Amino acid sequence: MPSIDSKGVKIYYEDTGSGTPIVFVHGLGIDRRIFKYQIDALKEKFRLITFDLRGHGKSEAPETGYSYNYFADDLKNLIEHLALKDFHLVGLSLGGAVAVRYQIENPEKAKSLTLIGSHIVGYMKFQDWPNMFKIARKEGVEKARETWKNFRLFENLKDAKEKFDILTDMVNDFSCAYWLDPDPRYDEPNDLKRLDQIEIPVLLAAGKDDQDFYPIAELARVELPNSKFIEFDSGHLVSFEKPDEFNNVLLKFIEEID
Repeated sequence: MPSIDSKGVKIYYEDTGSGTPIVFVHGLGIDRRIFKYQIDALKEKFRLITFDLRGHGKSEAPETGYSYNYFADDLKNLIEHLALKDFHLVGLSLGGAVAVRYQIENPEKAKSLTLIGSHIVGYMKFQDWPNMFKIARKEGVEKARETWKNFRLFENLKDAKEKFDILTDMVNDFSCAYWLDPDPRYDEPNDLKRLDQIEIPVLLAAGKDDQDFYPIAELARVELPNSKFIEFDSGHLVSFEKPDEFNNVLLKFIEEID
């Protein structure tokens, strides 16, 4: 099972295809499988790297260490382990925030950045979210998993059984260690205020129905000096809900750069 040691934590990854590398970073409570439709469609043209963030999927789940700096360091260590050069970076939801943090701290590495329904550290205007930390601690991880898979972020998948089953498998495999971290308050820089440091081309993909993360994309399109904003008729998981449409947009974006 391919993995790297990142600060004492085993990080699982998969490396498929050949050609220009694309590195994908998934969101909270899910894992690398969220990019199934990108792997299936693009593996003949590109080298595709997916991995599980610490605490997710097949990666190890330490008791603590779930800051964006830790996540970004794991990404950096994987990229260095694979000796990747001239690669494209794609982040979904929390994975977008990890990719942004990585790019700000390592500005000379990636050729482009694609943010899908992305979070960016510093944005605080989320409303009516369940307190997943409290639920996991007080009611247990099974209750937390059930709450998460039925949260509005994934509402658009409810009528797509195959995709909802994949989502269910990912959430069921989530350790919930992120929500159980005994000291979850990390001192994080505000990346929203540092977006102007990102000079490479950025693709912003957001779903019209994504009330939580669409506003972040609108903010980012103003702050990022070299960005392109594409709106999709979807919810939060644009690349999973509308894979063909998203893949075509991503291909065109990358081809214009390469």
